[in-house]
Amino acid sequence: MTKKLIFYTLLILFTGVLVVYAQEQDIAESFGLYSKGIDYYHKGKLYEAQETLEQAVRLDPRNDEAQGYLDLVNAEINMREKGRLNSYEEASSLKREIDNNEYKRYENIPDPNMRPGEMSDKPGCEYFDTEPVAGNKTKCKVDQYVNMPDPNMRPGEMSDAPQCNECFEEEPVAVAKAGNAKGKISGELRLSMGLTSEDFLWKDANSDLIGVPYEENWRYLWGQDRYNTYDKRIYDSLEINLDTKNQAGFNVYSQIAIDPWTFVGTQDVRITSTLGGDYADIKLKYWSNYRSTINEVYRSNKGNIINLSEIKIKHDLTTPNTPTGIADWSTNYNPIPTGTEIDRQYMPIRKFWVDYINEDRTFNGRVFLMADQAQAFSSDDPLRLSNNHVYWEESPWLDEYDPSRLFYPDSGLTPLKQGRWVRRLSFYTKKSNEYNDRLTFLRGVSLNGDMWPGSTYNMTAATPMSLWDDYENVTSIPAAFRTKTEVTPEFTLGSIYTFKGGMNAGTMESVNQVLGLDATYNIASEWDIVAELAGSETKVDEANDMKTSYDGVAYSLGLLSKTYKTALTANYMAQDFYPGLSNYRYTRKEAFYSKHIRFSKMLDRDEAIAVGDGIDRGRMTFNFKTEGDFLDDNLNTKLNFRNVHKDNGKNLETVTRVESTLKVTPKMTLKALGSYQKLPKTIAGLDPLFYAKTSYSFTDYYSEDDRFVENSSIVDGKDPSLGNVGLGIRYELMDNLAWEGVYERTNDPQDTPRGLFNNSYVTTETKNGMLLDKMVPFLYNQGFFDLPPYDYYSIYKTKLIYRPFSKLTGILSFTRNIDKHTIGLDDNVNHIGLELDYQHSEKLSLGFKYAYSKIIDVFRQHIGEGVHYDGHHNIFVEMAYSIDEDQEFIMEFGEFAGYTPVEGLYQMDKWSLSTLDTQHIFRVHYNRKF
Repeated sequence: MTKKLIFYTLLILFTGVLVVYAQEQDIAESFGLYSKGIDYYHKGKLYEAQETLEQAVRLDPRNDEAQGYLDLVNAEINMREKGRLNSYEEASSLKREIDNNEYKRYENIPDPNMRPGEMSDKPGCEYFDTEPVAGNKTKCKVDQYVNMPDPNMRPGEMSDAPQCNECFEEEPVAVAKAGNAKGKISGELRLSMGLTSEDFLWKDANSDLIGVPYEENWRYLWGQDRYNTYDKRIYDSLEINLDTKNQAGFNVYSQIAIDPWTFVGTQDVRITSTLGGDYADIKLKYWSNYRSTINEVYRSNKGNIINLSEIKIKHDLTTPNTPTGIADWSTNYNPIPTGTEIDRQYMPIRKFWVDYINEDRTFNGRVFLMADQAQAFSSDDPLRLSNNHVYWEESPWLDEYDPSRLFYPDSGLTPLKQGRWVRRLSFYTKKSNEYNDRLTFLRGVSLNGDMWPGSTYNMTAATPMSLWDDYENVTSIPAAFRTKTEVTPEFTLGSIYTFKGGMNAGTMESVNQVLGLDATYNIASEWDIVAELAGSETKVDEANDMKTSYDGVAYSLGLLSKTYKTALTANYMAQDFYPGLSNYRYTRKEAFYSKHIRFSKMLDRDEAIAVGDGIDRGRMTFNFKTEGDFLDDNLNTKLNFRNVHKDNGKNLETVTRVESTLKVTPKMTLKALGSYQKLPKTIAGLDPLFYAKTSYSFTDYYSEDDRFVENSSIVDGKDPSLGNVGLGIRYELMDNLAWEGVYERTNDPQDTPRGLFNNSYVTTETKNGMLLDKMVPFLYNQGFFDLPPYDYYSIYKTKLIYRPFSKLTGILSFTRNIDKHTIGLDDNVNHIGLELDYQHSEKLSLGFKYAYSKIIDVFRQHIGEGVHYDGHHNIFVEMAYSIDEDQEFIMEFGEFAGYTPVEGLYQMDKWSLSTLDTQHIFRVHYNRKF
């Protein structure tokens, strides 16, 4: 009773605070922001000026001076972007790692003089080409993490902005050599707590509860809270960064973190079956953030599948838990002994490296004893043979090697499970703040420099380490070496070599090698030809002296125009071509959100991966992409076309996508979107849309398994092709009132929630005289959903955006979706919503969100209760107060949109119902940078 009284008292006080602040007005705040924006502009900080002036105009639309400067800043940024499109040699390799469209892929080729630390996985930062200054080129420093300096930063290469949106000119070399910069200590402190009517929470965080963007994981159906599962993100942390910041010579950088992921533990346990003498040796993996072990899947001595759920740990001892075997075999296992003690480990060092920078910049080196995936080498060759992946995905450099082994089932046969690289832990373990803040680390060395004038090299070799590995443990060894030589001003040659070794008990069991040669030739001022030829060889010394080997080739040929934003490419990868350090499973396909019309600006990192390119192993692809502006730039049209065949010539898909935006009048904007994915006829028993490797539901085990998932509901010879068309209008009814309307028609059955009804079984197959173990993924309960040929259905969406005065914005939204299974991944779920955003001042913002949504409860269908189209209410309230530029205080009631606290009303592309029902939780967060 006391806890409930405290909870509701705090809730009333919090609501009272919102009301009091909502009554205040501060007109002078807009002028303050206007002055600050002008100051940013005169310092050359265009993106900070843009953001600040936009806030000033939003607070006071009558501030004509702020609007005038904002127009000037926008024009200058646009000029810079056009300049970037003409700078082929100076573009960053950063976006190539996450960019699916051909034009940007070849546009973003890094400066051959890049030094350690100048490249990052962080999206959203671009390199602009400007006039040379004293023999040096202007660059923009990509800083993956806020407030984390790079010891190899040259003078002027790092923006003061936390998201690196600016480029500054370097100082002349003479100035740079005059002296070394002083070292710097920086860091970040985070404190948080939570209160419910039942409990006080000081630590509860697990990013695996929310899955990946635009998908849900198994917990949505089978977890304790099902569709109300979310990451509470309650934890305390302290990060301290030390950087010596010398301009030349040796530098040291380190990061120490004290947070829940610092405290981990392990314990080796043998699980035994109740009958039959089966067993499995497992390692319990504990982390403090969730005060439990992680859930994992193991294989027993007989080859049975064992599901190990999370085990709560109290006082370093396990609580009762019984592993479960696959139901088809009726395999029962004995409980893990209650009171099994966890061997605690301490992991405070997150980053530590030593750099050497040659004064003439011809040689630079870094030895990183502990680092994150940002140290993986991202190649800029046309096939992207090193570190290709989307921004929210783990790097292939983090893969762990799973050695081969023999199983001993009751049949008397001894099938072989082949050795392979897996990404279970690198996929699973990440902090509750950003998708790219992975907690699998790299240890290694990187070198780069000039071989001779006009010729450069980059080399990185490393080995991954999970949270629970001993430091000396090595399971995989990735390495890459890249050279580029400017033969003539128009002709550049490049080469790349990658290596990936898999270790088994200290012995190299598996070796994958790739060698590629590429070239770029400027045939005209606006056109380039790019080409690459590559080959790979993979050898595995399997268990019981069995050997596996395969090799294959790949090529790429393209004609590109940077100015006209056009690319025409052909690519081929044989099935036996294995680029071990790159992953194409999500860059080859369209993102979920690319199939829907939106008027809000999409985040750059999401727009970059919206359209797939089809490139992957065992595929031949032809891509054409172009974008143009017409009618005095009032009409923008994007066209994407690709045709994909298997390497044996069998057709896989033909995809056409057209998107247009027309500015009819200053007040009216029209959008049109159409796409069609032509697919081959169905094969009985195989789902035509689900590939094991590209479906999040199977990603743990099948990340390299490019086959269709079994689905017994699919019959032979049906047309599973997908199409969608949409029309949208936005009309500014008044200066403070806008209306949006969207109509879409599609037959896409969507991966979620139907993909959550999945499982696997084990069988055997014979290849090259070897009896192999084979795990087979399958879907069930698919009769709940549409089957090929998929029926078309309609989606109606409307939205009213109203600003009664400068500081308050309200959004009233409504969606009617004929597909009642659609869940709250975005605003296509059936719902009525109200959002209020009150920007009291530059320091204080308040938000209120309410949604009434309806979906079919597929879990109730599964347990035989029939179709229940249930309604859900969700209320969310937030307050954010910026104490100063380095400190922020946040209060939240409930859970609503996005993946991190205070996503902001205007990031509408991230609108999602992370929970369907109101969560009665009050959370407080305090963040400080120093």
